[in-house]
Amino acid sequence: MKLKFKATSTAPEYVIQGETINEFDLSAIERGGEFIGNEQTKEAGIRDAYRDEQGELHVTLKQSVIASQYRNRRADWRGGDEINASDYEQGKCYVIPTGVDDLEEDKDYEIVWAEGRGKNEEGFTIRKIEE
Repeated sequence: MKLKFKATSTAPEYVIQGETINEFDLSAIERGGEFIGNEQTKEAGIRDAYRDEQGELHVTLKQSVIASQYRNRRADWRGGDEINASDYEQGKCYVIPTGVDDLEEDKDYEIVWAEGRGKNEEGFTIRKIEE
């Protein structure tokens, strides 16, 4: 199974077992079949899924992000590359910040999990690495 992530304001943690994600079994999707999320899958953090003609399942999940904590830098996000589900690590950021093309990750900025300014707001953000 392949996973892709999209940035959102809230997303759950994921438990992935085979083709089941957060207790939602996606194995019923047939070759060439596609599934667009419903209320149950939205709660599980699943945006959509499809099975390609070779039989591999591709799933798009949500990942929580918040505003930048790097002064004068926006923290807009885009989806990252697809990964193998077996490579998924809880607590790792799979979406990519935009607006930092002139900066180097782990030198100028870092991606961290943090609390936001809003009530009960938390997610991945960027912050400046102090020298």
